[in-house]
Amino acid sequence: MSTSLHDSISQLAAKFAKDIVDAIRSASLGDIHGVAHESAPAAAPNANGDAARTARRPRGRPRKTLAAPAATAAAKPPTPPTAPMAKTAAKTAAPRPAAPLKRRSPADIARVLAKVVALVKEKGPLRSEHIQKLLGVTKNELPRVLQQGLETRALKSKGEKRSRTYTAA
Repeated sequence: MSTSLHDSISQLAAKFAKDIVDAIRSASLGDIHGVAHESAPAAAPNANGDAARTARRPRGRPRKTLAAPAATAAAKPPTPPTAPMAKTAAKTAAPRPAAPLKRRSPADIARVLAKVVALVKEKGPLRSEHIQKLLGVTKNELPRVLQQGLETRALKSKGEKRSRTYTAA
């Protein structure tokens, strides 16, 4: 009994496959291309009304969908930072100047250099980002000071670019 059922399913499957192949052979290339793009899930519009991207993305990462700006603004008003978060952000962020730096005197550069030398003697080898953060100076103040320290041999450096560390000589 099961062999007759198996045989009838096999015959129906073979007939179905033959009919599909015949339909594809008789269709034009444009029809096949249109049907392939209509059935793809990437052609469905997203929340913005744009067609979704068909690019392949790495596994394990969720697909990002962009919502309309008006919808997100109405759905969630921005929340102000809490007091503890504001304090930590103020501690870690270096002050940023509103205008370009004024020309500094050699005495100003020497004063900051003395602070840098004292810091690296105390803490050991440090990168310029760490020195900047610990001293609370801006990003554009430090390169001239470090260059002066290397020229006067008050500082030694090891490494290249962002991996460069500075030590007291």
